[in-house]
Amino acid sequence: VIKGLREFNAHEYFEAHETLEHAWMAESGPVRELYRVILQVGIAYYQIARGNYWGAHKMFLRTIQWFAPLPDTCQG
Repeated sequence: VIKGLREFNAHEYFEAHETLEHAWMAESGPVRELYRVILQVGIAYYQIARGNYWGAHKMFLRTIQWFAPLPDTCQG
């Protein structure tokens, strides 16, 4: 997860998705939803970098439904 977050923060969205997807698939607890949000936001930014603004918009809209119920603090 730390590696994936570093990649995300370095704007390496494709790599971050590949890394974080493993953590998301391995997680069964509530933090799984947080990982899914980060994955989806990364995909949206990746789409922006590719000039696919409509695809990014769709991803951001989808992400809102998963982001809203998350607690204010997660994993410390």
